[in-house]
Amino acid sequence: SVAGWGDVPLERAPLQATTVDAERMRDEGARRLADLVRFDPAAASAYDTEGYIDYLTVRGFVIDNRFNYRRDGLPINAETSIPLENKARVDVLKGLSGMQAGTSAPGGLVDIVVKRPLDAPLRSAFVEWRERGSVAASVDLSEHFGVGGVFGVRLNAGAEHLDPQVRNARGNRSVIALAGDWRASQSTL
Repeated sequence: SVAGWGDVPLERAPLQATTVDAERMRDEGARRLADLVRFDPAAASAYDTEGYIDYLTVRGFVIDNRFNYRRDGLPINAETSIPLENKARVDVLKGLSGMQAGTSAPGGLVDIVVKRPLDAPLRSAFVEWRERGSVAASVDLSEHFGVGGVFGVRLNAGAEHLDPQVRNARGNRSVIALAGDWRASQSTL
C-alpha cells in the first residue's frame, strides 16, 4: 500500500518489490538493513561498516536515507542504524516504482513495518554467537489483557556485543521497543 496501490497483492501490482518477513530475517541472522541484501540480487550495500549507518543500493542507485525510507508508510530519516528486532516486515520497492510514494530517487524505496501486539500470546527468545566474540540476544513478548483482552502490548528487546575481525570495530548495540493497542470495540483499534 505504500506505493499507492492500496491492498493489491504484490504479485498483481504493477511494480517490482521484495518483501522480507521477521521469520526469514531471524532465520538468516539479519540484524540490520545492510543484511537485507542477502534476500534480493538487485540490492547491495553501498557502505557496509559494522555499527554504522546502512546505505542500500538497488540496481546500482543509492536509496536516499533522508527521503526514501518509510516506517509503516510514514516518512522517516534513516540516517541512523536501524535494528530489525522489532520489525515485522521490510518491503523494498525497486526502481521508479518507489516514486509512487512521493519524493524518491531511481533506486527505490524501503518501507519498514513495525511489530504490533498479536491476538495470541507470544514468548520468544533468541541467542546467537558468531565470529570470535560477537554475541547477540533478543526477546519478543506479546500479550493482551483486560476484560476481553482489549489492551495489547508487545515488547521487543535485544542486545549485542560486537567483536568482528575488522580492526577497531568493537562495540555494543541495544534496542528496546514497546508497542501497544486498545480495542475499544469490535470495529475500532
